[in-house]
Amino acid sequence: MRYSPPEGPDPAGRICYWNQIMLNANAIDHAPLGQIVPAGEQIGPPRTARAFAIVHIAIFDAVNAIVGGYESYTRISPSRGKASVDAAIAKAAHDTLAALYPSQEEIFDELLAEDLERLSLHIPPATPPSERFCSRS
Repeated sequence: MRYSPPEGPDPAGRICYWNQIMLNANAIDHAPLGQIVPAGEQIGPPRTARAFAIVHIAIFDAVNAIVGGYESYTRISPSRGKASVDAAIAKAAHDTLAALYPSQEEIFDELLAEDLERLSLHIPPATPPSERFCSRS
């Protein structure tokens, strides 16, 4: 199933978008589509709950590193300079989903590229490339 990322900056909408991608990845993991994607990477209630928590902790820490205000769960350092909260949400969700569901990594890569492309259309052209999206730490 395909979902559309929010138009432009919308952190809450972007979290919902990547949450839906996570739910879809879980559904595929529990009921594989033929030979395309094998099942069982995070199968069962305990592993599913753990996977969902990992994704949302990563999103929280990515946003918190930029915005601040809370203690980091994973002790990542605060962001230096400007960074896009929306891009941080997308990248954190993508990276954790790809690690947890490696057989679906191509899907996540495509969805991340589409999401960042749509987001980049709403960044003022004068914004230097180094400030357009968050960098990996």
